[in-house]
Amino acid sequence: MAEALKRYIARAPRYTLTPEDNKLLYFAENTLQSKKRETELVDVSASGLTFLTDRDYAPALGDMIKIEFTSPGGEKVAWWARAVRIEEYQGYGWWRASADEDHEDLVIVAIQFRDMPEAHRARIQTGIKKRLTKIKALQKAQGLRNFISFLHIHRFQLFLYGSCLVFTLWIFYFLTQPTVKYDGDRGSPWGQRFFQSDKK
Repeated sequence: MAEALKRYIARAPRYTLTPEDNKLLYFAENTLQSKKRETELVDVSASGLTFLTDRDYAPALGDMIKIEFTSPGGEKVAWWARAVRIEEYQGYGWWRASADEDHEDLVIVAIQFRDMPEAHRARIQTGIKKRLTKIKALQKAQGLRNFISFLHIHRFQLFLYGSCLVFTLWIFYFLTQPTVKYDGDRGSPWGQRFFQSDKK
């Protein structure tokens, strides 16, 4: 069934927008008299995007709409798309229920670009790749800063742990050393300590 869905709606890797990105999106019905509405972009890919809108203004499943938005690379994009999925907006979950009371009438709309030129798709893909590369670099730098901060905050505990470890290894080494009188050449050969003669 998954393969059938892939054939029905071809999806490319999606980029979820961050607070640093421009989330503004305009959409309107595919008519000359349609009113342009402003809403919030959620994620985007080279094949489509999803946005948040009021239930009363959401397009119906299968409707063709006009959209305008800023891709992750900063490029302005205006094109046509078809609504392929509409679902309830879940908000932030039960722990933010009080903050989501104003969002009860919102829905998530997923759209698929229709016959978009390859140049437009390439610009979107390039922008997504740049943003993901930048985010990974920021995450790596933040991880390094967190590690350095951890070492600084817990330096005494780490020093104590290291000292205990070295002391424990030294104790094991000391206890496993042979005595002064030990002679490796003395003793019974292997397998002959309990040797019994065949003679009676």
